[in-house]
Amino acid sequence: MARAYLVAALSLLPTGAAWFFTPVYLLPKLKKLWHEAGAGGGISADARWPMELAIGVFEQGQWVAATVALALVAYEWAAWSRGDAWRRHRGTVLMIMVLAMNTVLLVGLMAFAIAALVAIPAMPR
Repeated sequence: MARAYLVAALSLLPTGAAWFFTPVYLLPKLKKLWHEAGAGGGISADARWPMELAIGVFEQGQWVAATVALALVAYEWAAWSRGDAWRRHRGTVLMIMVLAMNTVLLVGLMAFAIAALVAIPAMPR
C-alpha cells in the first residue's frame, strides 16, 4: 500500500510544483499581457477561450486536487470495509489518477501558451 502511494506522490511532484508556480508567478503576467493586448481592441471574442481555459485550470486546481483526494479516501474506505478489489487494483488506479492530473496540467499549460501567442500580435506598438 505505502509503495503505491509513494510512487504516485513522487510522480506528482513535478505536476504539483508547476501547479503551484503557475498561478502565483506566470498567470498574473499572462493576465497583464492579455489586458494590455485587449486594451488596444486587438483580440476578438472568439480568441478568448485559451485565456479562460488557462485561468480555469490554474485557479481551480485546488478543487481538482480535493476531488482526487476525496476519491482516494472513498476507495480506501471501500477497500477496508468490503474486500480486496481495491487492494488488487490500487496501483493501476493511482497511476490513472496521476495521468489524469498530468493531462489536466498539460492542457492548462497549452492553453496558457496559446493565450500568450494570441495576445502578443494584438499588443499595441
